[in-house]
Amino acid sequence: MKEGDILTVKASNTNNTISQMLKNFFYGLTGNDAYSIVGSLSGIVTTDGTGK
Repeated sequence: MKEGDILTVKASNTNNTISQMLKNFFYGLTGNDAYSIVGSLSGIVTTDGTGK
């Protein structure tokens, strides 16, 4: 990586937890997009660590 590069990370669960199954049952949600555990982060590299 070098200075100015942009890094984006997204994580989400791939399995249904018991609480998700109950929520989906009560609210009638279906499909693979019905997950609720999601995290994302983006950042820009400000220095490359070479000391230049």
